[in-house]
Amino acid sequence: MELSEESGEKYKKVNLILEDDCTIEVEIDKSIAEEIRKNNKINSENIDLKLSKVEDVYRYLIYYKKNKLLKKALKKDGTKFSESKYGDRSTGRDKNKYKSIVLLLESPHCDEFDSNNNPIAPAQGETGKLIDEKILSVLDEILRLDKNTILAEDEKLRVIIANPIQYQTSLYMYHNKKLEDEYQTLRNRCWRKIWDEKKIKDDFEKRIKQYNPVLIINACTYSLKDKVTKFLKDNKFENVYTSYHPSYWKGFNIKKEDWF
Repeated sequence: MELSEESGEKYKKVNLILEDDCTIEVEIDKSIAEEIRKNNKINSENIDLKLSKVEDVYRYLIYYKKNKLLKKALKKDGTKFSESKYGDRSTGRDKNKYKSIVLLLESPHCDEFDSNNNPIAPAQGETGKLIDEKILSVLDEILRLDKNTILAEDEKLRVIIANPIQYQTSLYMYHNKKLEDEYQTLRNRCWRKIWDEKKIKDDFEKRIKQYNPVLIINACTYSLKDKVTKFLKDNKFENVYTSYHPSYWKGFNIKKEDWF
């Protein structure tokens, strides 16, 4: 994209170095870029920021017994998610035994990394707390909207927590600022730029198909939700619902996306 003189004064190009030999150039607010340069003692002209994946997790089993939805917490998978606050397991566990409910966030933020910026697991802060407290209420609301959506008596389903983009698009680890104002704009700008990469979308589609979902809840942040919903529609995923992001789960605003 060609930058106007005014745009060139406002923005600075940085390189996001992702895993799998993928580098994405994104324009960010010049003042934030210089803050990142200073905080991280970057002396070169180019600002190259390495980002690590936070893997999706299998966090709960949900089952329906005597007209009531119940949730079973799991035991952790060895050392892979040892720092998680929850009993997270690899998404490969039990994949041939149970189908899945997939809860989509948008990308990991600060609580999903340790003090050395190593990935932990999705939804570790307030988001994880509210998922733990409210996921059954969300599923009850979906059942109220469509009694045939989820599961039969005694059937069990995995709950998979996934990020369409598994990288920290807020760049929090490089500036340590709250996700508000220009830093929220930064997150959205980086998220959209990474999302435009075909390799990222292909990976997302592959992951979701592997989870064998009977239900997908798109709980991405409002400003990014429509892009994920459109992708799910274009790729003909079924039983897709949208809701508020879990950090706003005092209410749910659940809607079924009908395209069949």
